[in-house]
Amino acid sequence: MENAILITPKVISRIKGLSEEDQNMVLQTFISDEILNQRRSRKLTPIQELVYTFMRDYIMRDSRRYLQQQQHLAMPS
Repeated sequence: MENAILITPKVISRIKGLSEEDQNMVLQTFISDEILNQRRSRKLTPIQELVYTFMRDYIMRDSRRYLQQQQHLAMPS
């Protein structure tokens, strides 16, 4: 992703609801995948992969929505 990444309070709340291990997994994996574009440092279990997929989807949707709002606001009337 080359645009802004938005992590909303909703996503933060959901991440905080995870175990400490899963919180670290979600954040480290997201940073590897979307920010640094590096190979993941560890292999996720199928359940962790599912949790990560949901969290990533929330972040990406919120980020796209934010970008669209910003573009709409920047358009001349």
